[in-house]
Amino acid sequence: MADRQKEKGFTGIGSSTLIIIFVVLAITVFLLFTLFTVRQDLKSAQKNADSHKAYYAADVIVTEKLAELYDAMDDDSIFDIMEYGKELGFEVKSIGGENYSFTLKQDIDKNSSILCTAELKGGRLTITGYQTINKNSYINEESLPIWDGNTLPLS
Repeated sequence: MADRQKEKGFTGIGSSTLIIIFVVLAITVFLLFTLFTVRQDLKSAQKNADSHKAYYAADVIVTEKLAELYDAMDDDSIFDIMEYGKELGFEVKSIGGENYSFTLKQDIDKNSSILCTAELKGGRLTITGYQTINKNSYINEESLPIWDGNTLPLS
């Protein structure tokens, strides 16, 4: 009878040990999944922060150039402002009379740019557009001709 009690005791100890090992293993697996998720979130957050930093750096450059152009309006004539705008990197176009359009494209990174357009009308400089544009281009391929049913395709 003593032998049977010893066998039951060892069986109880063995099953509880297996349960503890399973619990520790499950916690370790969940910990590793959490660690990988946190690393991915950190990489994503860093990439997002770098993207925002590059955007705002380009935004500051555009804003400073617009401010310099605006300040030059008080001191110079229209032709001098046009030349000064070209020196600052603006593309200048006449839109009739003494009205002009200024366009500036400032790179953010290798994939995007800020496109700013402003107009000078009646001695007043007004920003008419400010947008982020994608520099990647997509070219439509020539499509295959559609059979109209009249001619047979040649093989």
